Parts: sequence; C-alpha cells; structure tokens
Amino acid sequence: MLRINAIPNTAAAKAYYALSDYMIEGENLTAHWHGKGAALLGLEGTVAKEDFERLCDNLHPKSGLQLTAKHLENRRVGYDLTFSVSKSISILYALGQDDRLPNEFRGAVADTMAEIEREMSTRVRRKGADFDRKTGNLVWADFTHHTSRPINGTPDPQLHVHAVVFNATYDSEEKQWKAGQFGGIKADAPYFQAMFRTRLANRLQALGYDIRKTKDDFEITGVPERTIKEFSRRTTLIEKTADLLGIKKPETKAKLGATTREPKKEGQTWDSLVRGWEDRVTLRERHAIHETVAHKETPLPELANASALDWAMRHSFERSSVVSERELVTTALKHGLGSVTPEGIYKELGSRKDLIRREIDGRTMVTTKGVLGEERKILDFAQKGRGRFRPLSRGLTLAGVAAKEQSTLSHFGQAVSTGSTLTPTTPTAHSQPMEGSTAGKVKELPAASDLVTLSPVGQADVPRRVNAAPSLESGPISASDPRTLSTSQLAAVRHAWYSRDPLILIRGAAGTGKTTMTKALLKDVDVPWVILAPSAEASRGVLRREGFEGAETLAKFLFDDETQQQARNGLIVLDEASLAGAHDMARLIQVADSIRARILLLGDRRQHKSVARGDVLTLLEDRAGLPVAEVSEIRRQGGEYREAVKLASQGRVSDAFEKLDRLGWVKQGGDIAGDYIAAIRDGKSVLVVSPTHAEGDQVTAAIRARLKQEGRLKGEEKTFDGLSPLHLTEAERSESANLEGRVAVFVRSAGTHKAGDRVAVDAGNRAELSQRAKSIAVYDRSTLALAVGDSLRITANGKDLSGSHRLNNGATYTVDGFTDAGNIRLNNGWVISKDFGHLAPGYVVTSHASQGKTVDIALLAMGNQSVRAMGSEQFYVSTSRARQKTQIYCDDKEAVRDAIQRDDQRMLASELVRAPRKGIKEKLKKRVAFLRELGSRVMDGVRSRGMEKRRDLTHELG
Repeated sequence: MLRINAIPNTAAAKAYYALSDYMIEGENLTAHWHGKGAALLGLEGTVAKEDFERLCDNLHPKSGLQLTAKHLENRRVGYDLTFSVSKSISILYALGQDDRLPNEFRGAVADTMAEIEREMSTRVRRKGADFDRKTGNLVWADFTHHTSRPINGTPDPQLHVHAVVFNATYDSEEKQWKAGQFGGIKADAPYFQAMFRTRLANRLQALGYDIRKTKDDFEITGVPERTIKEFSRRTTLIEKTADLLGIKKPETKAKLGATTREPKKEGQTWDSLVRGWEDRVTLRERHAIHETVAHKETPLPELANASALDWAMRHSFERSSVVSERELVTTALKHGLGSVTPEGIYKELGSRKDLIRREIDGRTMVTTKGVLGEERKILDFAQKGRGRFRPLSRGLTLAGVAAKEQSTLSHFGQAVSTGSTLTPTTPTAHSQPMEGSTAGKVKELPAASDLVTLSPVGQADVPRRVNAAPSLESGPISASDPRTLSTSQLAAVRHAWYSRDPLILIRGAAGTGKTTMTKALLKDVDVPWVILAPSAEASRGVLRREGFEGAETLAKFLFDDETQQQARNGLIVLDEASLAGAHDMARLIQVADSIRARILLLGDRRQHKSVARGDVLTLLEDRAGLPVAEVSEIRRQGGEYREAVKLASQGRVSDAFEKLDRLGWVKQGGDIAGDYIAAIRDGKSVLVVSPTHAEGDQVTAAIRARLKQEGRLKGEEKTFDGLSPLHLTEAERSESANLEGRVAVFVRSAGTHKAGDRVAVDAGNRAELSQRAKSIAVYDRSTLALAVGDSLRITANGKDLSGSHRLNNGATYTVDGFTDAGNIRLNNGWVISKDFGHLAPGYVVTSHASQGKTVDIALLAMGNQSVRAMGSEQFYVSTSRARQKTQIYCDDKEAVRDAIQRDDQRMLASELVRAPRKGIKEKLKKRVAFLRELGSRVMDGVRSRGMEKRRDLTHELG
C-alpha cells in the first residue's frame, strides 16, 4: 500500500526523526538519505538529526542559510509517502525470522521513489510564465518501522517505511532551490502503488516465495489465513468503525486510521514482542510459517504482459473513451500482479498498433481505433444524410407546416390564426406509416381555454396571448400542462418538423416541459414512431405515465426485431439521451439505417451521462455540426428557485448554490429525517437524494427510525435476502476469482441457462461462469428489513409473483403487508416473491437514479463523506427535481461549494485525435458555438418567410 499525506508543519516533520519504533524499547531508527537533490546538498548515508531538522526549518543543511527562494510562515514542510507490505510478509519476517524481507522491501521502495523523483517538477512564474518545469530531483529520508500502532497496548508486526520528502527541488534553469509541485505525484498515487507492489511481488518470487492475489494486494502463499487475521487487528478495528459509520470507500477508510489509533508507547523489546506474538498462534500455524520461509532463489514465472494489457484495455474502455496511459498501465499491473513487469507492460504498450496516443496538458492520453471508429460511425450517420429527407409531416411544404402548427396547437386547447394555407405535395411511400404497422400513440390531453395567436408566416414567430393564460413569470407550470407552448418549445417543435436530416437534436434543460413539447411534436408526425429511454423506469414508468403508451427501453429495441419494425420508414425518439452510451448509440444507428428510420434525440448534456463509455450528445453537438433546438424556459419551478435551477443548467453551480443558500435552503447540519416526516405529513411527494450509497444508507436508517416513532411503520419487521449489484465490467466478470462466493444472474440466455436464472458461485462452477461474462451480472448477498408502511425500491427488472405485472428497475412502492407464505404485498395489490432479491429501501436514491423524476420537495444529503462523489452534474440534477423546494443538508458549506464545481468532462476519442494546442481549444469552442447559433437563427428566419425553395426529396433508401 502507498499513502501520501502532507506534513503540515515543522514540529510534525521533526517528530519523524525523534520517534523510535512504536513500542520497541531501545530501538533506534536508522534513516538514510536518498535522492539526487540530497546529493546536491552534500547529504549521503545516515541521516543526522541536525541536518534533518535544518531541512525541516527550510535551511541549507550545511550552510544554515535559507534554502528555497521563498519562505512562507505556513509553508508545507513536505510529504510523508508511507509504503506498507501485506500482513503475511510482516509475519514471515517477525515469526519466520526471514531477515531478507526488509531489504527486498526497502529495495522496492527505493525503485519506486526513483520513479517518483523523475516526475518531480516546480512551478515557473517568471516574466508572466505559468507552467511547471521538470526538475527530476528530490530530497528524502527513509524511516523503517516493524510494528503497527498498538491495540489494547500491544502492537502487531507490520513492516512499513515512511519516506519523508522535503518540499524542495533544485531548478537547474533558474539556478536555485524552489518548492516542489506535488499535485501530479499525488494524483498518480495509484500508478506508483501498482509499480511498488509489482516490484515487491517480483522480488519476493525471486527469493522463492509463491504469491496469491487478494482484492487490493497480495499475500505469501502458505501463511495461514487465521494467522493473518489474528495480526490484522488494526484493519479489523478500522473496518468495524467504517461499518458503523456506513463508510465503504477505501480512501475514506484509510483516513479512519488517524481517528482510531492509540498513542505510541515504549516499553517492550523486540524479543519480548516476538515471544508475545508466538503465544498468539497455534503450534500448527507456527510450523506452517517456518515451512513457508523460502530458501531457494527462483526465476520469475512466465510473464503475461500481453494478456494483462489486453484485459486492462477491455476493462478501461468499457466505461471510458479515453484514459491516461498511466491509468491503463496501472490496471494492467494490478491485473497481472506476479506475472508482469513495469518494463514489460510499457514495451507491450508501445507495440500495439490499435492504440492512439496523444499528450494533452503534459499527460499521455490513450484511446483505441475501435472506439474512434464507433464515434465516427455516429458522426457519419448524422452528417452524410443531411438534407436528404422529407419533413416529418407528410405531404406538406413549408407553408403547410405552418398550418400543421395550427392543427397541433389547436389540439392543445389553443385557437391559432395564421396567414398560410395548406399546400399538399405528392407523398412518398416512405413518408407514410407502413401498412399493418402500429405507429406510436399519445394519450389525449384535456382541452384548455387559453387562446394563442401565432403570427402569420413571414412575421415574428412568437405566440401572442389573448387571454389571461398563466405566464412563465407568474409561477411554476407543470410540464404536462397543455395550456401553452413556450416560445422555445414551439421553436423545438418547428425545428423537428422542418428537419430533413437523419438525426435531429433537441436540448432540454431540466424542468422545461420536454414532455409537453414532445407530445405536440409527435401528435402530427405522419410517420410511424417509437419512443424509447435508456432505463425501464424512464420508459415503461415515467413516459408511459405521461401518456406515451408504447414507450420501451433502448435495450429491448436493440434486441427485439418486432419493436424495431414499428419504426420502419419512420422515427425513433430517444428520451434522456445523455444516459445512452456510444456503443448503444452506434447499434441504434445501425438499426435505424436498416429500417430506414430517422432518430430524434432529447436530452441535456449537462445532466448525468451513461455509465458506459461515450458522451453522445457532446459528440454530436460539438463534432457533427448539426443544428440544435434548445427548450430553455423552466416551467417546473417558479421565482428565485427557478433562477437557481437556471444558473445550475448553465453550469454556474456556485451561483446557484449561493442563491439557494440565500433562500435559507442550505443547512449546515439539520434534521433531514424530521423534515422528511413533516413533508409527507403535509401530503407532499418527497425525494431524498444522496451522492453516495453509504450516506444514503445512514439517512435511510434515520428516516425509518422516525417513521417507527410516528407509528407509520407497523408490526414486526421481516428480514429478506437481497442482492447487491457489484457493477463489474465484462473483463472483471471474466475473472473467476471475482465471482466466487457471489451470485451470478443471467441477463440473457446462454447455454443451458435462461435469462433470470441465478447461480451461487463456488470453486466448482466459477470457471464456467466466468466464460459467460457477456451474459451475467454479479451480485453480493445482502439482507433487507421491511415493515408494513416501508417504501420499497425495485433494483432490477422483473415480474411480480403472478407473472402478470412488470416490475421496473427504479420503481418504488409501499409495503402493504406480508402473505402467509412470507411474500411481500404491495399497496397496489401486487405480490413480490420473498426470493425476488432485487429490492432496496425506497427512501433515498443517488442523483443518477433521480434523473427524470419530479416531486414536490427534494431533500439532498450532501455530508462530508460524500464530497468526493459531488460534482456539477450531480448538483444540477439533484436540485432540479422538485417543483416547490430543494433543501440541502451538509457538514461544511464551503466544502460542498468547492466540490460541486467539479465537472465530469469526458474526453472523446474524436477530441483526442483532433485536440488543438493549449489555449486555442476554448477559443475554437466559443467560435463554433457562436457560428452554429448564428446559422440556426438565419435558417429559422429563411424558413419562416417561406423563402427557402427546396426540392421535394424522397426518403433516402440507404
């Protein structure tokens, strides 16, 4: 393990030299100088206290003069890079008395530190410059410890090294010592940790030891598991504390070490500690330890650099279009631990012809030709068919489309007067519904008395209100309110109707009434259409509730020929398109091409993106050169709340946070459970959102406790077995070690298994199941306590016990009771099998799961433990869910304000291969955006005046 922590002050730095080992009486640490920087200062060999303390005070160790050019009172003294070995190595050293192990350990540390030293840089700020310059030198000292912090007064054996690195590096260009730039080194800590572990594993194998990979590290084969557990009391204590606090992230658990440790003490010799440790193991364990000690040096096992890199590529590029070269190398080293070398991985990397590399801001970034080809396929579809299709309304010229606007607005309860006439043209076969097919249907909306007059074609295309219809300024208007189409909604409808392109884009910010706009658009589209969404709840749930009766999932459409045929010669509408990955979009385009259909994408690139690789909306908006209609007027919220959401939709999340804070809606502390109870008592619909599952679990527990006090949860709780998804990549599922002890669920039929089959994975079947990686999802077992009145969320698609009702992933229900057989009865009368498993409490969701939902009140749990998961997308999506109010609960307002400004900017493969020089990129983006908007405005003006004379083109036949 490698942890990097700042040394905040001089006193803390000097303590490293003053302290002996944690509990060993008379044990004097012998530290040594390392690094090219140390040599420049004349430091070598054993660390002398005076030299060390002078450096702590930022003084030259020989002359006593100030070392770096600048000296601030609150300057950071340096960094502690702590290298630790796995427990079996410490046991073999302490109880197996293998004195070679500390030397091999320190050798692996020295090799890794030499690589870190090569990366060292300093800031350059002279004459208006602003960049980092590589210096390649460090000053550092090693302090080796042999024990852990004590538990109940006694430590366990634990080899680790504190590499104390001083905040000083020599800039040979400026001929002076300066502060170091450590940001890149900290960011690359996983890479350096993988390098360290690989080197240590190879050194130990060269001594004759066999190793076995564990979840996060490796152990020496032969050391009994019970012995390892016996001497891992610090780890056990931290894990228990993390469980109590609901902490799951490894980096957060690591920080618990500082809050759970006992103070260092002295009082025992090394020999007395060893005798005490021997008393804690059995005679059989002691014998196994001594038998494990290797005495014959052996060559490394056959290397597998190529297969390790293959695996790393499959794993990394499943969810990212572009990764850093170091991220790819790190993944390969971790996967191939014990059978790879850093040099071998880099050599293999250099030989790959399918990789594309480019240096961006000092980091080498990598993609593949396959990922690039996928993006180009999407762009080709959007670009090559432009202008070759008829307008979506059958048999109309542009003047006729204006009349069609009249028909659509009238359907929405509006009387429209225009100066245009309906002029039919000769229809073509591909502009009509296929005989015998079922076009999409929209449920009728109730009429309203609002009257809107549309200006005649050739005049300003702005609806003029002629009665007291609700205005956007007067307060929130439901997205399903049929009384009015806003200016941008009407423009979006016209944009889709007029388009002659194969792919149409409509961008809609959260709460702008995309549903109303989509109904208006589709009501008078005279070709067959289907409407899809990436998730079951968004399609079969939200869209169907909004009136789109045949809405389906994107996944079903891609695999189901019958559903595809419903859109033949027609239109495929994809809602929440930001959640669709590039791979699925490329497949959707392939299907559309085969059935001669066009695609309409509805979404918002500022909201959450797909877990799978690719940012499709950004790719199309920035690279395809397509016109984009934007629905901008927010209708869900009103007043200052609407202004806050508008700011968030524009990426100005700090300003949005400030506005919500001024409204009194940001609480440092607060009783989220009490406010939840108060809201439901008032009959409000409530959504609780948390960036992480860990914090969500804590809030769920607090809410359920209050519900019990209120008497809203009734009767005795029942406990059910559950399945907790691990979200492994296909590459991870292909590794049998990742499956054992878990549950494999077939998501599609394979071999003798049918979709929905569950298999408990053990040593006997894990190899077979790992070969079915494409067809399975992997789960851990969990438990769920439920009482009557509990909110219950479905976490995977399925059916109720009768098989008659579909359960959509993400749907929530209330528990109405339990059957005599122990099954769960819902408030709608459906019964879920007690063995269904895919269940979770329905009180709290992540912001990703909240996208597309609308409620009265949203309560956001944004505590310190979730800070790492916060960002601009998470904040925007979460704060835009409610109609009336969003309440934020946090531990530290400033920490949240900083965290939400992080942007999930995914680099595209197309962007990597065409990346401009630094400084030009932003200018080009702004210029392209300006020209695109200008072009769209000009075209709208031309179209509205009826001056564009187009040939009537038939639907392209491929």
